[in-house]
Amino acid sequence: MKAKFYVFSIAASMLAIIACKKDSVEENTPSNDTPSTLTCAERAVTFSANIEPYITATCATPGCHNASTSGGVRLETYEQISAEAKNSRFINVIKHTPGFSPMPKGRPKASADQIAEIECWISDGTPNN
Repeated sequence: MKAKFYVFSIAASMLAIIACKKDSVEENTPSNDTPSTLTCAERAVTFSANIEPYITATCATPGCHNASTSGGVRLETYEQISAEAKNSRFINVIKHTPGFSPMPKGRPKASADQIAEIECWISDGTPNN
């Protein structure tokens, strides 16, 4: 009987340690919805390194915002992306703002840092850099 109690006590202790460790890791892991505290200057966002790869992979995919798209929004070139970004609808659909059609359609929202990068690029005047 004592042996069963010791085994049970050890198992319960191990579970408690694992649960506490998991909680502390989750508390220290930034949420996808919480951007880092970097300023736009510290982010050093460029069209070629940050914006174009995200838009190409997420928005200009086959069947979405490319030559075969419906809805008239094309996001294949700098000129097209920049023109759309200057319209407030662009950032609002990416942020899944209520009242706007969330993009990418049927897929998760961009991370908070991706959104912050896009906002920095827009606030910098959508440079082609």
